[in-house]
Amino acid sequence: MEPIYLSLTSFRAKTKQDELEAELEELEEEEIEDELPEPPARQSVAPVEQSARAKAEAAPAPKQGSDLSELTRLQAEMAL
Repeated sequence: MEPIYLSLTSFRAKTKQDELEAELEELEEEEIEDELPEPPARQSVAPVEQSARAKAEAAPAPKQGSDLSELTRLQAEMAL
């Protein structure tokens, strides 16, 4: 059986080695992340939707009388 001080020394060395390996792994991960290109910026769809909605709201609603006259005119054209 080995003396206690040797066991303690080897335990400390093993613990220190584990800490260093964990730190090395963290540094390697950071390095890999730094090498990766940035993803392209995402464009929001909301402004386009708002723009289309604003145009639809701004367009005057067709009057029912003009719809009827348009229908009558189209029917007359089709009858020819």
